[in-house]
Parts: sequence; C-alpha cells; structure tokens
Amino acid sequence: MYKNYGYTIVQHSGYAYGLKSDFKHGLEAKVIGSKPQLEDITKHGGLIFPTFQEAEDYAHKEMYPAGHEGWLPKAPGTFSDYKRAGLALYIPLNQPTNLKPTNP
Repeated sequence: MYKNYGYTIVQHSGYAYGLKSDFKHGLEAKVIGSKPQLEDITKHGGLIFPTFQEAEDYAHKEMYPAGHEGWLPKAPGTFSDYKRAGLALYIPLNQPTNLKPTNP
C-alpha cells in the first residue's frame, strides 16, 4: 500500500523535462512517497509540507512575490543536486518557520 510522506518543492517540470527556459525559476509540488525520500529531502535542505495545497501555495508565493510583474516565475532560491523524480529540489533563501512536520 502506498503511503504519503508529505510534499516537497522542486524545479518546474517544464524546465527539467521540456527544457523551456521560461520555467527555469519555476516551482511545483511533488509527493514524497517513501521514508528514504523524506530523509534525503530533509538532509539536502528541502521543505516538507503536510498537504499538496500548502506546498502549491508556498511555491506560488515564491515564484510571484509581492511586486512581481509579468507571468514568468522568479523563485529566488537555488536548486540542489538532489533530484526527486528527475526534478531538482528547491532550496529557499529563507526557510519558513511555520511548517508543521509530517508524521511518517
């Protein structure tokens, strides 16, 4: 049986899979499907969200901060060499303090 260990933020698949440069600084939520993945993401500085919606909301705020103009995403963080499903793990400039840990 499949168990959900939360969600993390990764580089947008439009860039990683499609090489569309418009999405280089884009983000998307990705499910964490195993405890080893959860441990790897945590070890590499990734974020863990308990729900998909919370992860998506965070990604949107990172890509389109207050004052952002235009439709191209501009997430200010960096990307790890660690990949989840071929997508680079997002490392924010500032770690949010309001995240609730998931219960694996």
